Amino acid sequence: MIRPLNDKKGMALLLVISLISVLAVITLQFGRDMRDFFLVSASLGNETRLALMAKSGITIAGELLAEDQKENSFDSPQDSWALLQDEDLSTLFDFGSLQVAVFDEGGKFQINAMISRKSKELAQEEEEEEQRIDPRNIGQRRNPPATLPGQELNPETPAGNNQEQDGNNANTAVSEKDRLDNIRNVLWRLLRAEPFMVEDGDARKIIDSLIDWMDSGDGDGEEEYGAEDSYYQSLDPPYSCKNGPIESIEELLLVKGITRELLYGDDEHPPLAPLLTPLGNDGKININTADPLILQALAEAMTQDTAEAMFAYREDEENSEQLKNTNWYKNVPSFPGDIELQQDLISVASSFFTIQARAEFGSQHKTITATVERSKTDLNILRWDSN
Repeated sequence: MIRPLNDKKGMALLLVISLISVLAVITLQFGRDMRDFFLVSASLGNETRLALMAKSGITIAGELLAEDQKENSFDSPQDSWALLQDEDLSTLFDFGSLQVAVFDEGGKFQINAMISRKSKELAQEEEEEEQRIDPRNIGQRRNPPATLPGQELNPETPAGNNQEQDGNNANTAVSEKDRLDNIRNVLWRLLRAEPFMVEDGDARKIIDSLIDWMDSGDGDGEEEYGAEDSYYQSLDPPYSCKNGPIESIEELLLVKGITRELLYGDDEHPPLAPLLTPLGNDGKININTADPLILQALAEAMTQDTAEAMFAYREDEENSEQLKNTNWYKNVPSFPGDIELQQDLISVASSFFTIQARAEFGSQHKTITATVERSKTDLNILRWDSN
């Protein structure tokens, strides 16, 4: 005859079974936590190594830029820094891969060059001298807009240009007003041409609004199609007109007339942003590295075919030594003899560059983007973005 278990013994057995079950669950969870811990630790370790690799890429590009400055007086597609993107740098590391590319900001349109910036001391001296010569100038604005109110930028006769300046006398020194007009007309032609095809009125609005956004005083000679603080304060939400230099490409979205579709592109149009830079203020574009769209905008008579012919000529290694002179474009076989590029608009040397280094390992990656200014003796980091 089977006797039932004693109540105390039964409870003890159930308690033991429960404890064993709990311990089993705890042990299993502990194992999972430890596995996750090791995975996270490994991931953090990989991130650190990838960050160091990307920093190494920035250093490598910086050294090449500095060395090139010592060896050459010009910058071109054949320079070591320009060819860095084609190099396999993975052999330098026993972990992952590294890609580095250097982009020349000097081949882009300098937005901040559209207005003239003088030191307060120089401006005051000029004001006093002008008033001394002619007392009637007291209280009047010294510098009228480069394009007078009501004077349309004419696609046939760009503001500030005449046949003499655009032809045989291109090397003749131009006035500050003409120089600014020449710079602004580059953007005018760029906006109106393919692939952007901005209407004349909209292009004028963008240019005038940019001038008003960057000039130093609110309401002081507002451009005809521009906008000052009163316009921006009427928006929802309201904000102030900067009256200062553009600091980033993203800032352009705050300016009247510039849309996100124009700046960053859409399904029908490429982005304008890669052709613009907030760096530099002399207005000179490096024709050795400029995009064909920028080359085409340098003169009204320039066509897409002419710009692409310039591009092909400079990419040919056999022509590399020709690129040290700003007149090399005249040697392009199909270049029209009646087109003379304004010397105050072009150069063959650059000071500002963007370096991008991307390190990868499996699904993990680290990208560092550095904007640098290169001088004859130094390389200064202006901006550092890491993601």
